[in-house]
Amino acid sequence: MKYILGIFFFFYTTISFSQSPWVNTSGAGYSHISFGTLLNYDQIFEGNLKNLADLEGEISEFSIQSYTDVGLGKKFGITLSLPFNMIKSSLDAPTSSG
Repeated sequence: MKYILGIFFFFYTTISFSQSPWVNTSGAGYSHISFGTLLNYDQIFEGNLKNLADLEGEISEFSIQSYTDVGLGKKFGITLSLPFNMIKSSLDAPTSSG
C-alpha cells in the first residue's frame, strides 16, 4: 500500500507542476510572487508530533519566491525562478576557528 501511495503522489506532483509545450508569443508571459513565513518557534519535531525537542532560543523564517515565464520568440521562451530565504535565530551556535 505504501508503494502505491508513493507512486500516486509522484505522478500527481509531476502532472500538477508540468508545463505546457506551447511557448508564449514574443513579449507575452506571466509572473507570480509568493510569500511565506514561520514566526518565532522554539520547538522542533523529532520523528512525530509526540516528540518535540526544545531549542535554546527562537528561530523565525521568511521567504519570497518569484516565478516568471516569458516568450522571447516563436519557438523560444525563458523561465526564471528566484527564491529568497531569510532565517533569524537567537540560538547559541559554536563557530569553528580552524
